Amino acid sequence: MLHLLFRAICEYTNPPLLLGVFRSKELAEAARLEYLATVMHGGADPWADQVHSEASDSDLHIHREIPLVACEALDDSASNSTENSADKLVYVISAYFHGCGQVIRQFESIVGTREAAETRAAEVTRANADDDFWAGCRIDTVPLDRLTTNPNGYRGPWPHGASARPRDTAENGELHVNISYRSADWRERILSNLAETPFTITINGETFRCASVEGFWQGLKSKGDRRLYVFGLAGMAAKNAGRGKQASTFEIAGLTIRVGSREHETLILDAIRQKVAQNARVAEALQGSRGTITHHVPSRVTPIFKMEKLLMAVRRESFGF
Repeated sequence: MLHLLFRAICEYTNPPLLLGVFRSKELAEAARLEYLATVMHGGADPWADQVHSEASDSDLHIHREIPLVACEALDDSASNSTENSADKLVYVISAYFHGCGQVIRQFESIVGTREAAETRAAEVTRANADDDFWAGCRIDTVPLDRLTTNPNGYRGPWPHGASARPRDTAENGELHVNISYRSADWRERILSNLAETPFTITINGETFRCASVEGFWQGLKSKGDRRLYVFGLAGMAAKNAGRGKQASTFEIAGLTIRVGSREHETLILDAIRQKVAQNARVAEALQGSRGTITHHVPSRVTPIFKMEKLLMAVRRESFGF
């Protein structure tokens, strides 16, 4: 029996992180405690802030029921020593599905050889190719009985996948950009609504200062001084400020606007327009994003407006494509 250690992340934020594969429960538990001490409690956890969730020790799980393929020589559960496993590798097959903004990761199998892993990944891909929600299949090469040194987990290539590929993949000569506050690419981060990109916006003759598009969006749900406070937020603080606030209409600058209406969308579009016009780095990122802009991030809800479409609309206005 092999034990897979992974970290669950809020579905609005990221798929689960693969942290290691171990031949005994004891080794897996020791690695779990090490990750807790060095990453989650170490003061530099990249996943400390999550949408609609807080990081917790209970997010670390040891999975013991993943199918094994060609692992007979590795399943030495009687040994708690890493002495004989230092040079051994296993290959973890992950299947990805997307829908409604979510990217779901399923740990499909653990494979003992690279050749068998390639074969298994191809089988998984063929079996799911007709699924409208299929996003791709990945092979992660994982040293046996070792905790990853990367707080983001093991990250292998995408040899058999489709839309869940790394974001900078060129296709038909176009650069794919997937806006995400958690991206390693500065362009994708700065184009996110959550990015701190100060701007002012004038509505019906009244001017408001905002720290981010997210702050503006969430601030529309509030009134008075609370609204102005939320307008000044960015990042997860802005996202969380609107949590639980639901109404069919809101008022601003003497206007009453129905949530989800064309007038509401026009306000958000103008906020993005001002963000781009008043921040040179945002304009640089948007101008360099030729091709389709996507927004594939884990989410449990369908957004009112497609932010990627609004960004592309501003790109057409500003740069002509």
